[in-house]
Amino acid sequence: MRENKRPPPTLTKPQGYQLSMTRALGHKMLAQYGVIAVPSVQRFTLTHEHFCLVVASDGVWDVIEEEAVVGMVARYAAEGLSAARIAHRLVKEAVHTSMEATGGDADNTSCVVLLL
Repeated sequence: MRENKRPPPTLTKPQGYQLSMTRALGHKMLAQYGVIAVPSVQRFTLTHEHFCLVVASDGVWDVIEEEAVVGMVARYAAEGLSAARIAHRLVKEAVHTSMEATGGDADNTSCVVLLL
């Protein structure tokens, strides 16, 4: 059996615990800082104005404003692109923007688009 000496991928401990990835499902030591397994849920009624749902990680939302994402989805959908292709383009745009702004920090970038 191979011995793994690397620290766990979700936590580092230089000065207490720090969260090192956005995909946390709760942690006993970090609950006081908001890392919990209870989701925040909002309900609302869809209208004819709602045409998409975009679920994306901070790698997208940190570099593209919400209004810009909606505009991009609308434009790409009007061009006939599938939801998967639109999500792919959003991720590519976010990575490109992040790389230009930070000189190489483009991790945690994922996106799912649902066209209603």
